[in-house]
Amino acid sequence: GVSKKNIVITSFPYFEKFLPLVKKNRNKYTNALILVPDIMNISMIENIDHKIIYLCNVIKMLVDLKISIKGIKTRSIFEVRKLLKNNEKFFIYNKQKVPVIEGYNNFDDITNDVDLIIGPQSTALIESGLKGIDYFVYEHIDFSKHCPSIISSAYSLLNIANSFKQLEINILNKSPFKENYSVFDFIDLYNLNSKSELYKKFEENIYNTIRNF
Repeated sequence: GVSKKNIVITSFPYFEKFLPLVKKNRNKYTNALILVPDIMNISMIENIDHKIIYLCNVIKMLVDLKISIKGIKTRSIFEVRKLLKNNEKFFIYNKQKVPVIEGYNNFDDITNDVDLIIGPQSTALIESGLKGIDYFVYEHIDFSKHCPSIISSAYSLLNIANSFKQLEINILNKSPFKENYSVFDFIDLYNLNSKSELYKKFEENIYNTIRNF
C-alpha cells in the first residue's frame, strides 16, 4: 500500500457546487431516499436475493419509524426491473407503492427535499454529507473481508450496519459516522465558502505535493 505520508486529502473541484456548505440541525427525520445496493459480483457470497431483502426490510423499518419515503434511487431501471411488476416504476411492498427513480446525473436535484439516505458505500455518501443530509450505510456483510478491492478503513470512520437492527439503531441515534468523524474526513472542504477558495486550496495542495516529490 501507499504510505500515509504520501496521501494528500484535497478539495476536489467537482464539489464546488456544494459551496457554501449547508449546516442542518434537525430534531427528527421526515423524508428518506433509498439507494439500491451495488451487486458485489466479485464476491462469491453475494446474490441478487439480498437486493429484495434489503428493499423490503428498509421500507418496513422506515414505515415503522413513521418516516416518509420519497423513492428508491437506481442508476438504471434495469438494475431493479425483475423486482417490479408489469414494468411499472414502482416497488410494491405490503400494498405500499414506492416510486423508483433512475438516473446518473440527477442525484443533487432528487435529494433537495430529503433529510435521510440509506444506501451502500459510494460517492453519494460524500455528496449527501456536503448537503447536510445524513447518509447511513448498510451492507449485509463486511465486504472488505471477502473482496480484495474493498478497503476496511471505512469501518473506522462510518457506523456501517451489517444488520437491519443496527441500521435502525444508527438512525435513531442520528449517527452515520463514528464519534469525532464527519464527511470532512473524506474530503477537505472545511471552512471553504466559495469556488475561488476551493480552487486556491486545490492548486496549493497540488503544488506542494509536486514540490515535495
